[in-house]
Amino acid sequence: MLQQKITELRKRVKTLEIDTSRINNSISSQLRKAIRENVGDLVLKQTEIPLDKDDAKNIWAKIETYLPLYALFQSDRKIEDGDSEVQDPLKAAIKEAE
Repeated sequence: MLQQKITELRKRVKTLEIDTSRINNSISSQLRKAIRENVGDLVLKQTEIPLDKDDAKNIWAKIETYLPLYALFQSDRKIEDGDSEVQDPLKAAIKEAE
């Protein structure tokens, strides 16, 4: 439904005989919501959405706001795998696991 245009959504609403008196027929998100609420149990499946189509970039922008942010940084000094700050906790964990 995400890739359907408003005319296609209106046809689907009409086919499903959904009452649209309480929603705005010119807003696709409201039409999608009405369809979801009136269909019952939906069989959902993963679908790839090509980003070069219509509103796909807008969909990604909305999804992106829910994703966590990560930042990589370099510490003040370089720590190697052989340093005691790395080795001591690992040795303690290995000893405890034995």
